Amino acid sequence: PLAFTKTYSMAGAAALAIIVIPILMGFWIRGKIPAETSNPLNRVLIKAYHPLLLRVLHWPKTTLLVAALSIFTV
Repeated sequence: PLAFTKTYSMAGAAALAIIVIPILMGFWIRGKIPAETSNPLNRVLIKAYHPLLLRVLHWPKTTLLVAALSIFTV
């Protein structure tokens, strides 16, 4: 019974995320959506994140190794 409950709840959450939420967003979000760079905090976070992202993409094997070690050493 618990496995069925878990399965049904996961299926319901997936249906909610895939079907219901986009429909509700169409109703609730009206007008022009502001650009990501219009928020000053978001601009700071993008400037901090961009160099890190470039570094990670430059060394993909090292990134995957660090990620694997952080997962498997726990």
